[in-house]
Amino acid sequence: MKKIYFSIVFVLCFSASFGQKVIDYAIRVSAVVQKSPAQITLVWPKDVNVGNCYIYKKLKTDGLFPKKALATLTATDTSYVDKAVTVGVNYEYELVKTIKSNTYYGYGYISSGIEVPLAEARGKLILLYDKTFLPTLQTEIDRLLLDMTNDGWSVISHGVNTTDKVTDIHALIEGDYNADKNNVKAVFLLGHIPVPYSGGDTSLKSLYGARLNPIDQHIPQHEGAWPADAYYGDMNGTWTDNTIIDTLGEFIQNHNVPEDGKFDQDVMPADLVLQVGRVDMYDLPAFKPYTEQDLIKRYLDKDHAWRMGKIQMQERGFISDNFGTLGGEAFGASAYKNFAPMFGAKNITDTGKWETTLSKYSYLWSYGCGPGSFTVCSGISTTNDFAKDSLQTVFTTLFGSYFGDWNETDNYLRAPLASKGLILTNCWNGRPQYQFHHMAMGDNIGYSMLINCNQYTNGFADYTNYFRSEFMGSADRVAIVALMGDPTLRMHTVQPPSAVTLSHVKLVMTVNWTASPDPGVVGYYVYRSSGFGQPFTKVSTNLVSGTTFTDPNALHGKNFYMVRAVKLQTSASGSYFNLSQGSMDTLSTDNLGTGIDNSLAAAHTLNVFPNPGQNIFHIAWAGTDENMGELKVYDVLGKVLQKKQLTGLVNLQTIDVDLSQQSKGIYFLKISNGLQEYVQRVVKE
Repeated sequence: MKKIYFSIVFVLCFSASFGQKVIDYAIRVSAVVQKSPAQITLVWPKDVNVGNCYIYKKLKTDGLFPKKALATLTATDTSYVDKAVTVGVNYEYELVKTIKSNTYYGYGYISSGIEVPLAEARGKLILLYDKTFLPTLQTEIDRLLLDMTNDGWSVISHGVNTTDKVTDIHALIEGDYNADKNNVKAVFLLGHIPVPYSGGDTSLKSLYGARLNPIDQHIPQHEGAWPADAYYGDMNGTWTDNTIIDTLGEFIQNHNVPEDGKFDQDVMPADLVLQVGRVDMYDLPAFKPYTEQDLIKRYLDKDHAWRMGKIQMQERGFISDNFGTLGGEAFGASAYKNFAPMFGAKNITDTGKWETTLSKYSYLWSYGCGPGSFTVCSGISTTNDFAKDSLQTVFTTLFGSYFGDWNETDNYLRAPLASKGLILTNCWNGRPQYQFHHMAMGDNIGYSMLINCNQYTNGFADYTNYFRSEFMGSADRVAIVALMGDPTLRMHTVQPPSAVTLSHVKLVMTVNWTASPDPGVVGYYVYRSSGFGQPFTKVSTNLVSGTTFTDPNALHGKNFYMVRAVKLQTSASGSYFNLSQGSMDTLSTDNLGTGIDNSLAAAHTLNVFPNPGQNIFHIAWAGTDENMGELKVYDVLGKVLQKKQLTGLVNLQTIDVDLSQQSKGIYFLKISNGLQEYVQRVVKE
């Protein structure tokens, strides 16, 4: 039986403190924006201990903050008005406060803008899933593909073996990336996709001011290689396996010797290019009788519910800090820095017990830290608690010893995602400290993680970067950074429109839909694609205020139409135009508009009922053609599941389609006769 080591090392080494509170290490900055005249007003609570406060500014698209401060303020200042801004531009601000005693610094970060344009095409995502999930999870994986497509991603999917080499998995990712470097942005690892391990270099003290390995400082018990999903996001660096000899750790999985398949690097050899997220329910016996596939299904169900706006949460943050300042690291400062630009300083709660509070009340974001083991975070909860609780929080970050080494039986970092509760993402937030302020302006969590992974020291004398940690110095780009969860998830959801239907005459397509029930929707955009998984192009130049749109230039062949609701989203950071998930339908216009007889070019009515349904679907045929050719049934990936010839049809006939052998999910019914095609999406419940 494995021994459990708690964070005694932390307590012994850092029992002394400077008398400050964790909150003193953060500037809880939020923003109020104004369109005319354009200005962004940064605000924060007063801090009597401040000497000076420096504000730095850059465009979101810039790299590091400039070395020259935009403004220098005094201890009495609690706001700053920036009038040198343009509507529609996203800015980032960094605030740094010095303390009169000169014993520590405090930091704050915010992404802000005024009516920042919506993000429509988010790039390509590589989805790698465990082959054994099919066919059991076919419906849920198909739905995930459709959800990500409807959120602006183009998805490349691969089923892989959990026994593959990590180098083979990397080669698969690299092949997709090299085929389209400008557009491939993210990797989603669904299941126990082979886990890279890296690290064990104990010689970095001179560079970083402390031993970087092991990063939780349990020496020698926990030193050696740790899981390193960052490897899958690096397309340019060289990862070696010929230098490190470290077998001092208590756990054999951390031992690292040359040519054992574990890499040498503690620090990433190059900037990461791709966002990486993982949902891995392997080896969680605490959740019995649920199997790995049961837990994956549970996660994908709540992932879908969140995207569709079916989960409503209070926009506020909860903090349970069981470490304190610990000699200046102040792990929980990350939560204050994140939650203020998300919700405002007044909407942060830092009193109350973790499980008691989150069981009774909803908080969109939460943070917890305390002495830990592989399955425990002291003062917070245990893996066994996650197996039975149902916490009301969606995005969380947790920190404590050992469980950052997450590829372990019943590991505490993975457990929240498996729970019945609403948690969808988690990461080991303390070394380094992560910043997710970008999400308050509409970015997905994978974007924030990528920025965190690549952040460097800015060159401001003794300070400042996203990873600020007095103990670890400037130890950014550590190889063990990892996101547990779907990297495409966003913080604000808009309920989508529904019941999209298509009809056409020649190449003139009419799109109809049912309005989004979300309050604050200002209109809709309509998009068109030539096929599932292909990029969508916006065909409605202006916002559509109603629920009908006519496209006079439909494509020859397949036409996939997607409708997305648009909302002007306001957060404690600013305002931006936010898009709902898309609602989609498809219809083919093969051979129309090419001079054939107009009576055949006109679209017939194709009604399917019930829709949604369970097993038998009926196509109400109202046409006059006796020989309609062929009926095919497709899944969402375009695989033909059924086909049969249709003959002898007359007016007001009913064509039955039996889907009783298919899993719940989305299917397409297609009738074609060589001149015309009719496609209708159906949902099996």
